[in-house]
Amino acid sequence: MSQPQQPTVILATAGYDHTIRFWEADSGRCYRTLQYPDSQVNRLEITPDKKYLAAAGNPHIRLFDINSSSPQPVMTYDSHTNNVTALGFQCDGNWMYTGSEDGTVKIWDLRAPGCQREYESRAAVNTVILHPNQTELISGDQNGNIRVWDLTANSCSCELVPEVDTAVRSLTVMWDGSLVVAANNNGTCYVWRLQRGTQTMTNFEPLHKLQAHDGYILKCLLSPEFGDPNRYMATASSDGTVKIWKVDDFSLERTLVGHKRWVWDCVFSVEGAYLITASSDATARLWGVGTALIVIPLGEVNRKLIRGLSKCEMARFKFRKGCITFYVYAVRTVGRSGKFSCASDLRTILQSVVELKDFIDHTAMLAMPSQRCISNNASAPPPATTKAG
Repeated sequence: MSQPQQPTVILATAGYDHTIRFWEADSGRCYRTLQYPDSQVNRLEITPDKKYLAAAGNPHIRLFDINSSSPQPVMTYDSHTNNVTALGFQCDGNWMYTGSEDGTVKIWDLRAPGCQREYESRAAVNTVILHPNQTELISGDQNGNIRVWDLTANSCSCELVPEVDTAVRSLTVMWDGSLVVAANNNGTCYVWRLQRGTQTMTNFEPLHKLQAHDGYILKCLLSPEFGDPNRYMATASSDGTVKIWKVDDFSLERTLVGHKRWVWDCVFSVEGAYLITASSDATARLWGVGTALIVIPLGEVNRKLIRGLSKCEMARFKFRKGCITFYVYAVRTVGRSGKFSCASDLRTILQSVVELKDFIDHTAMLAMPSQRCISNNASAPPPATTKAG
């Protein structure tokens, strides 16, 4: 019997309910669950070849086969003595790195049992990232220390303290190694330009200080390589919002509002067009990045858009392109005879979208050049609007 075909996009979530869930990105349907009975799940990471999912708990790391129907992990890594808070893989997937509240950073060779290296941070480690050169790990801890671990010299090569006794919650590095950003409990992001020194260590050149949120920043993340030249940084906060910043000048591009509680994690899609966020309100949300279009949830379109307009009626068109379901709404005054206003524009929109061969790059397309958002305060009905979900 053949195995069911796996989705091309792997989206997984987990949390304090001891359950890992796999989702269809286009429909939001959960198609697989895994139990993690030992503890809550603090962090998830997919191997570069997309074959395995690593789940970090307290104090174990378990590796699951994504393409298998077995609920059992294929490997368990035991060496930490407290919550594992950071997790990642070397670019070829040969080894894994972890950070823990036990104050250590560890390296695990996936081809051999046990932990191969251990670095002592002397404080609870909140975040660890791997420099794109694949030879340096950068960690941030509860006491506010940032340390660079030179894997070639097997030692700490650099140490920074942006704010004394202010926990560094998250670190992120630009895909080309040019920038590193640290976010802390005061809602501040520190940005450095990275330069290679005369030796093997990476030198940090202060570039910018950004007061991004009033609450804790729980995750900061720079957009991936394929998102260039539109480079963004996302910050997720205890204030329940996620903010998108332009990296060129660190100006605010958008504020994503919708989560009801702390937003703990976020991740960009491979091409950087979408951002997935996860919150302690028990929801994960999918957002478009880099567009001024205001997105209204599908279930609330009628309530927020149509009912906000007096004496109007609506026609809706629904179709699919690739993994995206696309909706086009047309509104006209009730009782008006004949066709909807701008019917020719609606027809053009439909024909243009159907003809798109690479729809993923056209997520910012608007119904009309002059229409910038959906508003329920409009004095007259808009000619048309689009909603991608």
